[in-house]
Amino acid sequence: MTIVCLVPELHRVFTQFCRELAESVEHVPSPAREAADAFERWRDLFSEALAPDLLGEEELVGLVGELIAVEDVLTRGASGDLDFWVGPLNHVHDLRTPSHAIEVKATLVREGRIVSISSVDQLQPPVGATLVLRHMRLERDPSGFDLRMLMARVIAAGADRTELARKLRAVGVNIDEVDAYRRRTYRLVETRFYDVTAEAFPRILRSSFSDGDVPVGTLRLAYAIDLTNEPPHPMTAVQSQQALNDFAEEASRGLDT
Repeated sequence: MTIVCLVPELHRVFTQFCRELAESVEHVPSPAREAADAFERWRDLFSEALAPDLLGEEELVGLVGELIAVEDVLTRGASGDLDFWVGPLNHVHDLRTPSHAIEVKATLVREGRIVSISSVDQLQPPVGATLVLRHMRLERDPSGFDLRMLMARVIAAGADRTELARKLRAVGVNIDEVDAYRRRTYRLVETRFYDVTAEAFPRILRSSFSDGDVPVGTLRLAYAIDLTNEPPHPMTAVQSQQALNDFAEEASRGLDT
């Protein structure tokens, strides 16, 4: 059996499928059966990816990462009005209170920690506030959670359902139609927090340029950083938990940012 992908937009997803297929047939009694099962799972995924009203894989993984971060601060007492979750509203950072900001980056890539930065301001702490970068590595898992399950967890953690629905609509997800994503299941395998102001943390700021701002005529600046090796060192477990606690404490007041 020969499998090819004829849709250029799905080549990245197809590469992930090929990797899983190769791994799934190792050391199993019936490689042919396992390959057929894997093909059926991923054929469903390809069908979903072609649906114009559904988020693509990269967008969905990004949303899942943000929802995990939202759940974490809700369980620490953040307000259920979700005012602190500003990523869907096209703010520079994903989670924000007056004194703290968290930028969330989630990926399915198994090797390395390459992070895409979408603007020159994304790794700039807001005036009078701290900024933490949270990097998450997810992987597909048939027994993992889907978007519907994660939303239920967020609501159970205290989120107002109406506000959650409003934020999800802003990114193109109808809260009443999330069953369409039921075959996309994940598990969180790694999460790291970084203080972007720490020594050796790679970033480009407006102050990185000789005139104190991006050159005139530059319309957009996007780049990638590599967090695979150390330095930069991630925050310790204690520091990471403290950052979440500090954020949640301020977000519990339901203050506008």
